[in-house]
Amino acid sequence: MKKINFLWMGAAALAILTTGCVKDVVKGPKGSDESNSVVVSIKSEPAGTRGILGPSTTDQIAKYESNIVEFTAYLFNDTGAFLEQKSTSAGSKQIVFPGYETDDKIQVVAIANSEVAHVSVPTLTVGSSTIADVTKDNLVLTVPLSSQTTDDFTDLENGLMMSGRYGADPATGNMPADPNAAIYTVKDGTNKVEVPVERVVARVELGEITFASTVTIADIIRFQVTGAGIQRAIGSAYIYPGEIDTYPSSPTYYGSFSGGGSTSTIAAGLVAMGQSDTGLLNISGLVTSLLEAVKDNLSALGIPDVLGATTTLLNLAISAVETVLNGSLLGIDTLLGYLDIPLSTILALPGVSINLGEVLATPNNFWYVLPNNNPMIPTLLTLEGTYDGEDYFYPVAINAVDNDGEPEGDTTDGTNIKRNMRYIINIEFEDFYGTDNPDDPAMGTNLIVTVKPVPWEGPINQVTTW
Repeated sequence: MKKINFLWMGAAALAILTTGCVKDVVKGPKGSDESNSVVVSIKSEPAGTRGILGPSTTDQIAKYESNIVEFTAYLFNDTGAFLEQKSTSAGSKQIVFPGYETDDKIQVVAIANSEVAHVSVPTLTVGSSTIADVTKDNLVLTVPLSSQTTDDFTDLENGLMMSGRYGADPATGNMPADPNAAIYTVKDGTNKVEVPVERVVARVELGEITFASTVTIADIIRFQVTGAGIQRAIGSAYIYPGEIDTYPSSPTYYGSFSGGGSTSTIAAGLVAMGQSDTGLLNISGLVTSLLEAVKDNLSALGIPDVLGATTTLLNLAISAVETVLNGSLLGIDTLLGYLDIPLSTILALPGVSINLGEVLATPNNFWYVLPNNNPMIPTLLTLEGTYDGEDYFYPVAINAVDNDGEPEGDTTDGTNIKRNMRYIINIEFEDFYGTDNPDDPAMGTNLIVTVKPVPWEGPINQVTTW
């Protein structure tokens, strides 16, 4: 076993051997007969970005989200007593801990990118610190949400804060039931110990926005999404590698929008990664197709065309569809009077083939958020929009439970937001009357949520009907 002799501490400190620009060494003394080294490296799983971004941007973001700038490794014995810790400088990919005996049993915890996040990792003390100090509630380590933002995904000097523990499942970060799985037994020579780390944050994405078949063409034209953002984003969280995520007892909740009764402190730039401010709905192609279908089926739809006036108006609208969407088309009121037709009626016409899936949120609308397991104040993805000239918010609770404590939808697990998870929110509108409060999620018959929890490598798809 590893020898601890406090009388030798000064001499042992002079004998430390390091590689890879290692700094900030805290360790216990060793005997002269120890010859094996433990080389600790960390591994972050590639970040999946399928289905939302173009190839070039996808590669840049994936590199940023998986980048390791620096990390700190903590070593403990098999009973959890602290042995030593070291931190790398920027660019170093491993840390060498020399001088261990064959059959020594150790446990390893790693925290990555803390300096980038401006978070001070704990300095442990030989003789009093234990593994609980970096894996349990007595680690008072807060990660501010503001540290997990970037303006340039090509700048790999930055990265997302991560943490992990040897023996954890690389896919989930969970520790196995067998406590021996966390213990590494030192062998002769160089021992390479890889620690899987997970991102501290989760990623919330605005996926597809589309319409129910009961919605009318006039409804679509009267509706506009003007913004998207996160509400009730927890401002800081305690992070325990390999353990359950939690947050301070009285956290600050941040948001992108202000409104009546809002509980979010407004900090639009703090939580709005890749946020678009206008033009979130890519619907001009859909409206053009719908107008063409109406023009070709005036008689079947019972729409009068006296002296070809309606056809002329529709041709004008088709050639200048943006003027239809912004309400500036000459004769727009007359046109809307003819277009109070449900999509189901249009789609049932012979020869009409329109893909409602063409209505998509524009790319790059995603946000990093910290874990939130508070069922009373879930984190929200909120859309801002107008319908028939009135302003509304459309808040969606992310992977939450309803007012009765039951999961929303068939597959929602109700755990709200976990670290290193990816949540894609797809919204189908069947009603356009929202709320005046961006922090007031609609938990009623018009909101149906389904979600399948999976790691970041495969997204959680949540479907919401408004």
